[in-house]
Amino acid sequence: MDAFFQCQKPKLGSRQYASIIFPHDEEQRQVAINYIRTKANEARSDGWLPEWTVIEPLTKFYQAEGYHQNYWEKQRPRFAAIIGLLAVATGILDPIIPVAFQKTVETGANAAVLAIGIYVALERVLDAKVVEL
Repeated sequence: MDAFFQCQKPKLGSRQYASIIFPHDEEQRQVAINYIRTKANEARSDGWLPEWTVIEPLTKFYQAEGYHQNYWEKQRPRFAAIIGLLAVATGILDPIIPVAFQKTVETGANAAVLAIGIYVALERVLDAKVVEL
């Protein structure tokens, strides 16, 4: 139980990041209840109290769809690329690109932004498999 409470990073008011114990049987349920009662007023260094943890019956769990996995690790570079490409599309590189190629570069940047957007939308459809854990 100590490891459970030290490793988690719960957020109040969030079901997704809530502190919830799903005991497999009555014995585990009683262990959790007793632990929470015993440690109820012992806050962690971040202020989290064990008494804020909920005990619920064990239910089916599902892994998040693939496009949710490592979400920010995938999105940050996409956002950076889009911002950079939009800057190129506005003509920021015009002073260093020959005039004959400026419109081609700007059009290519716009096309790349659209391609990223289409890929992100398709990713939700292509990687939406639900897996029961």
